[in-house]
Amino acid sequence: FLTAILSDLMWRWDHLPALSMPFVLVAGLASAAASAFAPPVGANASGLPVLGDLNLFHGSVEAFFAAMGSPYFTPYALPGAVIFLGLLWTSRYLAFLAVCGFVVGQILFLSWAPAASEAVGGWANFNFILTALALGGTFMAPSFRSFLLAMLGVALSALMLTAGYHISQRTGLSVLAIPFLASTLFTLAAMRKRTSA
Repeated sequence: FLTAILSDLMWRWDHLPALSMPFVLVAGLASAAASAFAPPVGANASGLPVLGDLNLFHGSVEAFFAAMGSPYFTPYALPGAVIFLGLLWTSRYLAFLAVCGFVVGQILFLSWAPAASEAVGGWANFNFILTALALGGTFMAPSFRSFLLAMLGVALSALMLTAGYHISQRTGLSVLAIPFLASTLFTLAAMRKRTSA
């Protein structure tokens, strides 16, 4: 129901896609409501604990592949590597955008929020990848200018994530895909205001 309503509202407002906004709103509200409840004794927060212990890659490569799997609720390197190989098989340009978006976003985020540990990347880095893919290869024709615009969107996403990180430190709630949504929708809305196509 929320998807139908938001899709209609966003399209009427400025011909914008709703993207994952319904999910973020519902999951955010559910997470806020669930934070009042204690988990059952012996509950495991990780759905796939074995994958988290594999350590197939090192450092930033592990973080990149984990970020690739995060939108599919598998923030582990092995599923992320499979998803990346599928993306690479489908479009080398989109794979290039994913890598560049991750690198630019990670550098900016860690420079703006140096206190953020690498654990933050498990629930945050996918925002950079999604923003780069959306702005550089999905809603814009691939070109050098759209690549620069995508990296600008990633920078905005990193800024939003930095703010979200500090808010989540106080509230305990995850920012989910809000940095991706905000930076992508702001950029698309701004592009629609141009006088020339």
